[in-house]
Amino acid sequence: MAWGLAGRGVLVLLACAGVAHAQDFLPFGDPDERQELLEPPMALPESRRGDIRYRADTARVSRIDTLGAVFQALQACWTLPDGQAGSGQEVTLRVSFRRDGSLFGEPQVTYNRADRAKDGRNDFVASARSALARCTPLPFSSGFGAANAGRPFNIRFIDPRPQ
Repeated sequence: MAWGLAGRGVLVLLACAGVAHAQDFLPFGDPDERQELLEPPMALPESRRGDIRYRADTARVSRIDTLGAVFQALQACWTLPDGQAGSGQEVTLRVSFRRDGSLFGEPQVTYNRADRAKDGRNDFVASARSALARCTPLPFSSGFGAANAGRPFNIRFIDPRPQ
């Protein structure tokens, strides 16, 4: 059987077309899609965690470019309620900020190691919430605000003074 040059070209094209259609029936199709299936899913954004220990002599922050500066700014605004000398209490608030440093929603209490007296516990939580209210909006730089807007911050307010 004599195949001409044109006949051989047609056979090559048919063979290539058959290979292309065979890829459509592979279980994963494109190798990139297969790799995406093998990779673990992206994790949820982690929260920013920080402790604020009561100190009366903390300096105010004029511009916030780092996570540490957020906690320092809040520490400078926090005052303990009267009569809470050495209570050893802790409260953790979860908050989110907007780009401009204002609060996004209401602070949520996620942990509270309280004083024995119920009145002292409520006053301590109220002092932490009022520190957030007094300090916000925080003076975020534009880059810091864009990178952290909407991300959860877990802020633990601690009275470390001896009881």
